[in-house]
Amino acid sequence: MKEAHITKPGFLHDDRGRLSQTGYATEPYLRYDRSRIPVSPLRIKEWDYYLVNDDRYVIVVAIGDLGYAGILYVSLADTATGTFYANSEVTPLPLGHFRLPANSQTGNVYYKDRRVTFSFEAKDGVRSLSVAFKRFRGGDPLLFEATIEQDDSDSSVSIIPYKWDPQSFYYTRKLLAMRAEGTVRLGLLVHGFSADRSFGLFDWGRGVWEHETTCYWGYAQGWQDGAQGDQTDSRRCGFTISYGFGDDTPASSNMAFLDGVGSKLGPAKFTIPERGQDIASTMSYRHRKELMSPWTVTSEHDDVSLMFTPQCEQPIQGNYGIVCVQVYRLYGTFTGTLNIAGAPFKVHQLPGGIHIMRNRF
Repeated sequence: MKEAHITKPGFLHDDRGRLSQTGYATEPYLRYDRSRIPVSPLRIKEWDYYLVNDDRYVIVVAIGDLGYAGILYVSLADTATGTFYANSEVTPLPLGHFRLPANSQTGNVYYKDRRVTFSFEAKDGVRSLSVAFKRFRGGDPLLFEATIEQDDSDSSVSIIPYKWDPQSFYYTRKLLAMRAEGTVRLGLLVHGFSADRSFGLFDWGRGVWEHETTCYWGYAQGWQDGAQGDQTDSRRCGFTISYGFGDDTPASSNMAFLDGVGSKLGPAKFTIPERGQDIASTMSYRHRKELMSPWTVTSEHDDVSLMFTPQCEQPIQGNYGIVCVQVYRLYGTFTGTLNIAGAPFKVHQLPGGIHIMRNRF
């Protein structure tokens, strides 16, 4: 089945609050307007999520407005040692007061309280990030500064409905494999993300989700030469693949990028080793899955054939009453083949990760 390709601009919702179009695009043609969504503000979810990685370290900084709660989140993972640090600041009932931009191309986000300061700026093709987090690890503060270069490269844009709730939707734009540089400081650790080996990812998301969701998202970005090598200044490679974000029958958000040019990928399948069928029904999700064993990632269209080798696991659990978040973030490398522009392209130990999200709102 051919996926729906959005090519014309307009509003995301029509005058009656219905989605005007569903499908995928490489540019953000549809305009998001929070006031057109015909649901309680408590149900609207908005987030700006940034990730910067090199061959060893991965840092995530994010601001999320979940309606019932606001989350300002930072995590730092060392894939060489398997260690990670994470912390978050939670605020009650933001209900749009974070003023996250309705436009994924430009706009500024700023938040400050007694413990954290977050600043995201997007202007003239540069995304500037600045985060200060007091008492991030014990008494140690975390300081992070970075710039990400955004050119005219393609991006993965998708508008995905939910089958059982016509008011629910998932609207996201992901930009990957952008050149990045910066510095993170935490205690005695000072790490520089050098411009020749570091890449940035931006996930802009807006939506109304069903009460309970379970979804998977995989990504990777770095240098690849197509012959199982990662020489600097070879080819800028990245991909995003997901499953479980609503009804992706019209189109999935799966896409690969080579030197900024996007190629559509088919619906993805994530295969995780099980500990055994005899215990699967009696153990928790984490304990019945061999999350740190190699995974396989494939697609229905045979344009994805990857092995994911985890190096670091980062479980995240938060119960804020009505809002319950359970996330398993795995960082590691991908090896295998992607079909890009109609031809196989080999990737070898491409840095990336897979996130499993089990949420209740």
